[in-house]
Amino acid sequence: MLRYMIIFFTLLMQALNVRAQCEMPPVGENKIMIDIPDQQTFPEGSTVKFKCSTGYIPVRSTASRSITCNGNQWSKLQLQCKKKSCGNPGEVLNGKYLFSEGILYGATITAQCNEGYLLVGHSTRNCRESGWDERSPVCEVVKCLPPPSIIDGEFEPVEESYAYGEGVLYSCKRGLDLFGSSLVTCSNNGNFQPAPPRCLSVTCEKPEIQKAFRIEGKSPPYKYRDFVRLQCIKGYKMDGSDTLICTEDGWDPPSTQCTIVTCFPPRGISNGQFYPQEEIYEYEDTVTYTCNEGFRLRGFPRKSCTEHGTFQPSPECQEITCDPRAIRNVIVERSSLYKYNTSIKITCEKGYKTVGSDQLTCGENGWRPNSTPCTVVTCFPPRGISNGQFYPQEEIYEYEDTVTYTCTEGYRIKASATISCTEHGTFQPSPECQAQCDAPSVGENRILTEDSGQATYPEGTTLTYKCSTGYLPVQAGSSRSITCTGKQWTELQLQCQLKSCGSLGELANGKYLTPDGIKFGATATAQCNKGYMVVGEKTRTCQDDGWDGRDPVCEAVKCKPPPSIQNGMFVPMDEVYDYGHTVTFSCDNDYTLVGESTIACSDNGTFPHPPLCLFPDIKPIENQVNMSSSLPPTAETSSESKE
Repeated sequence: MLRYMIIFFTLLMQALNVRAQCEMPPVGENKIMIDIPDQQTFPEGSTVKFKCSTGYIPVRSTASRSITCNGNQWSKLQLQCKKKSCGNPGEVLNGKYLFSEGILYGATITAQCNEGYLLVGHSTRNCRESGWDERSPVCEVVKCLPPPSIIDGEFEPVEESYAYGEGVLYSCKRGLDLFGSSLVTCSNNGNFQPAPPRCLSVTCEKPEIQKAFRIEGKSPPYKYRDFVRLQCIKGYKMDGSDTLICTEDGWDPPSTQCTIVTCFPPRGISNGQFYPQEEIYEYEDTVTYTCNEGFRLRGFPRKSCTEHGTFQPSPECQEITCDPRAIRNVIVERSSLYKYNTSIKITCEKGYKTVGSDQLTCGENGWRPNSTPCTVVTCFPPRGISNGQFYPQEEIYEYEDTVTYTCTEGYRIKASATISCTEHGTFQPSPECQAQCDAPSVGENRILTEDSGQATYPEGTTLTYKCSTGYLPVQAGSSRSITCTGKQWTELQLQCQLKSCGSLGELANGKYLTPDGIKFGATATAQCNKGYMVVGEKTRTCQDDGWDGRDPVCEAVKCKPPPSIQNGMFVPMDEVYDYGHTVTFSCDNDYTLVGESTIACSDNGTFPHPPLCLFPDIKPIENQVNMSSSLPPTAETSSESKE
């Protein structure tokens, strides 16, 4: 029993010791453990410290850099590391650094010199723990040794060495041409570029190119680098470059020539064809187009291969149609076109007649057999007339031609003077010349019942007269008409006298004054007795139908009350006063009446001016008494005057 208990406690202690241990902690990225112990497990409470790997620095300088074994687990490590930056490596004089990998630990930068400069030193530098390794290189300018000499030529300037970009200029002896570039330059590889030229004597013969002529460049003789620009004659095209340059090997390019322009066959046309038909046509070759029956060629029938390598535009074959409106002087039943070989029956317009067949057919060149099947109707001259003639006089007249007749003196045309050639081939009936009378004189106080204003009248014409307005016949049964007989008018019996309007009648309380009498045109004036006035029209005139207007009335004159006066009164006081009635004025006490105390209603319907009431010591103002617009003085003005 004791033995089992000892074994139990031993196992228990071993179990407790296992739970209190931590295994080797993970290091993590870019970090290392400081003083790495030579053990795989760590007892409870053990502490392990870390630091950043070479080339790395803490992200946060205050972050904890250690962990502790606690409860069989390590505490969380706060330390985080990032790559160290080497910063700016500095400038490369006459060059630059290429930062393809950046400037952090482990990156490599490459030095690059500007064109014409040569790198002296290390071309690359690396970002290390302590910063950029190596020193900055130097970019020194490229130097070239003098270029080679040439036969029969020289160059300048002559130096011991030449910096990048410097050049020398070659020249040849007189009479020789320089082949190549006269200027060579010190390049970035330490050599002159391009290759030095040569000095040679070069001439070229006149270029012999058939069907071509010079349009630009020098004329013979030709020397090195002279050029000519050529152009082929019309119908030929340049096969090769049109510009030739004289070189040491002759004209360049050497194979230029002029070849004749060719055309592919032209396009076919609907309802037609062309000939001859070939696979290829040369410049100015022609083809001829024809159309099928019932179609007409629109455009020129022959087309040529042009200098542009194409045929002129092809014509077209249009269906033949005929327009009925093109047939002259025909009544058109429809305005639409008729197709080829269609026939129609025609009807001529009025004044035209058919010549030959009245049927037309639409043919290749229009209507056949005749596009003008209707000819104008003609008339022989009309008959002559007695005492007259017509004009113009022709041997033949066409439809709607006219002639005009005129009569000899003393005669007048009966009916229309102008007649026309009709659609029946005859003139309208001719008029006649009748004897005539001149327009008659009207005479005094007479007028024609219907005055046409004619200058002459034909034989047998009867005109009727009547008396003018305000007149009447002297004899009621006298004849009132005249007749044209033998170129003279019969005698007119009608005589006229002024019409009388008769008496105007009595005018109560007045009378009519008739100084001009009571016949047509006279005026009567109404005059009322004294104390009466005219109401209505004062004058009346004798018209054709009697006195105009109505009788006026003579009414008794009435007066409105006279104006009141200051400091006085009048009696009797009525609304209206008859003619001759009087009123009497009187003044207040202490006032004296100046003027007539009694005034009467006058025949013009007004009272005379009233008197004035004044103080005894105030003299009346003459103007105040006599002026119709003045008023009597007021009491206030009277008292002011008194003072």
